[in-house]
Amino acid sequence: MNRSYQPLARRYRPRNFTELVGQEAVRQALQGSLRLGRVISSVIFAGIRGTGKTTLARIFAKALNCERREGGNPCGQCSSCLAIAKGNHEDVLEIDGASNTGVDDIRELQESLAYVPQRSKYKVYIIDEVHMLSISAFNALLKTLEEPRTSVVFVFATTELGKIPRTVRSRCQVFNLTRLSITSIRDHLKLLLANEKVVYDDGAIELLASWSEGSMRDALTMLDQAILLGDGAVKYQSIQNSTNLDPSQVMGLLKSLVNKNGQQLIETLAAINDSGVEFKKVCEQLAGYARHAFIIKDLGKQSLGQQASEEIVDVLWAIANDSAPFDLNRIFRFLVRCSKELDGSLLDRYVFENYCLEWCFDPGFPSYDQPISETKTSPPVPKNTAQLGDQSTIKAQATIERQPPSASSSLRIAADERFPKTWRELVDEWKKDNPFNGRKLEEAKLITYQPDFIELAIANDSLLSRDLLKKEEIEKLQKGFRDIFGFHGRISVVTEEKHHSSKLSLLEIKKSKDLNQRERLVDDAKQHPLTKEIVKKFDAEITDANLEDS
Repeated sequence: MNRSYQPLARRYRPRNFTELVGQEAVRQALQGSLRLGRVISSVIFAGIRGTGKTTLARIFAKALNCERREGGNPCGQCSSCLAIAKGNHEDVLEIDGASNTGVDDIRELQESLAYVPQRSKYKVYIIDEVHMLSISAFNALLKTLEEPRTSVVFVFATTELGKIPRTVRSRCQVFNLTRLSITSIRDHLKLLLANEKVVYDDGAIELLASWSEGSMRDALTMLDQAILLGDGAVKYQSIQNSTNLDPSQVMGLLKSLVNKNGQQLIETLAAINDSGVEFKKVCEQLAGYARHAFIIKDLGKQSLGQQASEEIVDVLWAIANDSAPFDLNRIFRFLVRCSKELDGSLLDRYVFENYCLEWCFDPGFPSYDQPISETKTSPPVPKNTAQLGDQSTIKAQATIERQPPSASSSLRIAADERFPKTWRELVDEWKKDNPFNGRKLEEAKLITYQPDFIELAIANDSLLSRDLLKKEEIEKLQKGFRDIFGFHGRISVVTEEKHHSSKLSLLEIKKSKDLNQRERLVDDAKQHPLTKEIVKKFDAEITDANLEDS
């Protein structure tokens, strides 16, 4: 048994700027400062886990104090470089910000600044997870950062740059370390495996690189595990079996959502549940596939680059072609919301299942235009209208006169084959390919809706729909409606002044519905015993309810 075995993440930790994977811009800036003699006294390395923040800090400390530095790169062989690599250099101090958060810790650090470097040119203080320091500790640092000693360099590393006060950030040079690309991680893993003389499957390396989420450390940790699972080799099947998450099942879920097939979805979820996998992982993987398919649908297979394997892209391409416009984007959005609710949930399967089934079974908004479509001809004049006199006859006559000449019967039949029954259906279908112009139609008020004639009225305060008054816009509508709906009739668009109407636009109907729903929710909340107790205890007031967009 080899007791001196080191994990790959430690054994292959970069020792100089040349060995660092990615982060070319940061590397160039740091090496340039060393070559030009413009040493940065305070620097922040920010980025997600495993992108090389602490490693870069150590390399920078080596380069600052290297006895035989060449071109801004540490030699790695001098006594200073070797001491820093072993972690016992007198002038390079690594501090854990999470364990030394108080102002007393910082004051103790400041007292040590009075001493000159013992071995090298610079005293380097590396503070990891610096965002964990208290506000008072940060305040104690300010004076030191503002008037630094020429022999002192501070290097801060953080995964949450936003938690560092702006006063501190303004006194440092901030370098954002980017996520590593799948390509760079994949190529680096292959290079290490060749050096280790380990046999591997290309598909397995692709899978590990995609799972790493831009973190080289995570990729190397998973690679260590993959070698053990494959009995000394990196095998695709071994890795896949270890996760209990079959990509084909996740693809099946996406296909069920696109087709709104609730029964098939439940069967797939049952199979996934039997495998014991966490549903948060399923949700995240499914959201990633939905995003990929959404991109592929409009930009083509090549748009993903190396973000997914060729086999996965082919399946996603087929799913994307069967999906309605924007459905994949909406699926992605509800999965992101679902992922947040799955954190620590004991009902993770049912929470996930509920989100998915809600999508499958949601009939959408009811059609508010149905009464309009059912009254394409003028209503008959009621017989018993003695009290109205001739007014009803006059109104009916006015309605008839406003109707345009009817198209030929053959034209009406041709249009009816594809022509939506309601204005709402037409606008919803139109929005799938023309979301911006669809908004214009939603703002317009419908006056007449027939297979051979559509009349709209535009309000003065409607910024978007006023474009429809332009001749070229109407011509575009004519052509689009003809191509999609088989509409060969006439479209008329007038201002609201020319045609007074009490009818609401689709947008106004939706806002009215949302308002009524919010009012009902507020009323229900006010009557709920738990809400009453909270209101009473905190002297609060319920004023509104949030309707989350699905």
